[in-house]
Amino acid sequence: QGRLQVVLPFMEEEAVVNNETIDTYRPAVNASLVLDGYDYSAVRTDAGVGLSTMKAIYVPATELTDTGLMNYVNRLEINNANGLVLELKPQSGQLAYASGVEMARAYGLNGSFDLAGQVSALKERDIYLVADLACCVDDLLASRNTNLALKTQTGEVYRSEAGTWLDPYSPDVRAYLSDLCLELADMGFDEVLLTYAAHPEATDLMYSQEMTTPPDAVSTVSSFAIAMEKAVGDSIKLSLRCSADALRNGVGVNGQDMDLMFRV
Repeated sequence: QGRLQVVLPFMEEEAVVNNETIDTYRPAVNASLVLDGYDYSAVRTDAGVGLSTMKAIYVPATELTDTGLMNYVNRLEINNANGLVLELKPQSGQLAYASGVEMARAYGLNGSFDLAGQVSALKERDIYLVADLACCVDDLLASRNTNLALKTQTGEVYRSEAGTWLDPYSPDVRAYLSDLCLELADMGFDEVLLTYAAHPEATDLMYSQEMTTPPDAVSTVSSFAIAMEKAVGDSIKLSLRCSADALRNGVGVNGQDMDLMFRV
């Protein structure tokens, strides 16, 4: 009987042709990582499910003291409101409360207000609580760790009228923001409002992550939004402060794509 034998390329280590040894199992390869266009059309979430009607009063970070907060609480009934939106992380990056998140302590970003001690009392009064966090504009963090900031082609930290911009692709930035969200969820907050979940109106910026094809504003913000939803979406509701042109045109110059944002 005949016998079938299979010889794979790696089994033939060498071949001899015209008295020359030829390597037959290591072909020359010229490859590089290329990031093509971003397609988020398959993203499906249950965003918006279970939401109820809310009328809230906005509380600026500067008003977050025991006395200041109670002044706003006392306004709820007369305004027929049932919620408070607390500005806990303004564009300055200085938190309005004493956070337990490690990065907040490490970079001196903490405030002194004992927020945790107030939340339980507010929830006992059936007040819906929303935390307003400025995401990608943070003067303090960007100045104290420039590796987390968006940069110009000359290597300078990027600033605009809004403030100093963090890199939405940075794993440390995403971890810091998601840790704050999870901390607030544990305190008893019902929702987090993401402010400046956006990209500045600038081009040719440098990111902390190396990418073969530089992303545009839409892909950057979309990636950031999906990452935040995956990190904290099971623990707390996320909402977004949208730009006027994004709501009007569907896609904003700040990278907010309403088609994706409505789903996540």
